[in-house]
Amino acid sequence: MEDFISFLKKAKKLQAEIEQFERQGLSSKNKTENKEARNNFADTKENKNQFPYLSKNNDLIIPHNTELKYRWWQGGQSIFETLLELGAGEDILDRYVANWRERLERKRWGN
Repeated sequence: MEDFISFLKKAKKLQAEIEQFERQGLSSKNKTENKEARNNFADTKENKNQFPYLSKNNDLIIPHNTELKYRWWQGGQSIFETLLELGAGEDILDRYVANWRERLERKRWGN
């Protein structure tokens, strides 16, 4: 019986904590809004100083707080375009873009 009473006390304490969080604006609706705010954090003027780069191992690094232009996963330019901007060599382009030669030729001819 003591275990059951202990369980009920813990459950009551957890319920009170949940209610407190909800009063502080941490409801599921606000969690979604907070997530959107975090996603847009990199769009603020103060955080647009990080740019994509190639590491010592020739890995393409795209910081999460880079300009939206470089975030291909959010509708920014393609990895191919970013690699061209970085002046990546053929070996790096081969690694990241399967048909880069064809795409480069189309880009030259404006297609």
